[in-house]
Amino acid sequence: MDIDFKKVLRKHIDVITKKIRERPTGSEADKKMLDYISGEFEDCGLKTTRQEFPLNYWQKNNSRLVFERRELPHHVNTFSKSCDIESDIVPAGAIGALEKAGINGKTVLLYGELTHTPLLPKNFKFYTDERSAKIVSILEEKRPAVILTLCNDFARQVPIIEDRDFLFPSMTISPDTALELMKKRGEKVRIVIDSEYTDAQSANISGMLQGKSDKKLLIMAHCDSYYTSPGAMDNGTGVAMLMLLARALAGEKFDTGIEFLAINGHENAGQGFTRYLELNRHASEKISCVVNIDLPGCYLAVPAISIMQFPDEIKDKLSRIVIKNENFIETGPWYYGEHSALMQQGIPAIAATSQWYPEITHHFRDSGQWVDEKILFEYLPLLKEMIGVINRAK
Repeated sequence: MDIDFKKVLRKHIDVITKKIRERPTGSEADKKMLDYISGEFEDCGLKTTRQEFPLNYWQKNNSRLVFERRELPHHVNTFSKSCDIESDIVPAGAIGALEKAGINGKTVLLYGELTHTPLLPKNFKFYTDERSAKIVSILEEKRPAVILTLCNDFARQVPIIEDRDFLFPSMTISPDTALELMKKRGEKVRIVIDSEYTDAQSANISGMLQGKSDKKLLIMAHCDSYYTSPGAMDNGTGVAMLMLLARALAGEKFDTGIEFLAINGHENAGQGFTRYLELNRHASEKISCVVNIDLPGCYLAVPAISIMQFPDEIKDKLSRIVIKNENFIETGPWYYGEHSALMQQGIPAIAATSQWYPEITHHFRDSGQWVDEKILFEYLPLLKEMIGVINRAK
């Protein structure tokens, strides 16, 4: 029976964006997502397994930022510890200023060099950032009571700190709120954060299409979403395309096996992929190539493919496939995902993503209205052809 792949894709998008929606790792919605993916892989005839891992599920109950008897707007940073603290405000805008500031037991307001981009979690295993490590090290040495971080975007409050291992309670605030506090530095501010951690379980879902050799091609997409975000683009479209590829390739025969992997814990410092690496030690001996699907098919964005670490002959063939589709571009190296950990072991990688998309990731606006199903569907024949080239390469 012929399969209407456009109809299948639409079903996946509807389930993810309308029924499941926000699905942080360890939540009830996350469990529904895993069941849905597992059922789809099994229906495709794939050997399906759950790669389980424990975690502490974080949730915020309520919070307050009180200054001069007024409630000020704020955003509690994901994974923040609880607190009820009243203390002096001490601002710092540069690493040198932070090193000299007397912030022990006080509320430090970070801005400028310290918050122009989010800080990388200190125990993040897939790549490092010297700036983040330096700032975190200074804070741990000086031990403030609580941290306020400035997000320079007036329209949306992007958390600057999202780290389960971070020692201090923290909030992100807008330029308007930061300005009011800055003008009255030395005054006291009260910060209340009621958050909690509970023991939970989650998992990756692996679907294996066996080949003739022991090698495998890994195709993956993360299936969890950010807290408070429906996660349509980040990464509902990616996992929908992962399931569609599994359906499209399930009946074909390949020399190299294909593992379809729905990664969990992407928004939790990569917990799920850490588990995958534990189960796949010496990955470079088993994995011939990795394809990571992240943020594909967004309105007002350009479909993009990044081709990394392939031999020149194969890279040229893959590039020609991208060039054939006038809607796609080949972009430079794209390291922002779990595939970068495998690249460090010398494994070639393809990232199927979007370039110049609206700033909706990690935001409540990341809903199904941004999904361009027509463009998203165009990833299917393109990726199938690229996978064919890789599978035939010796």
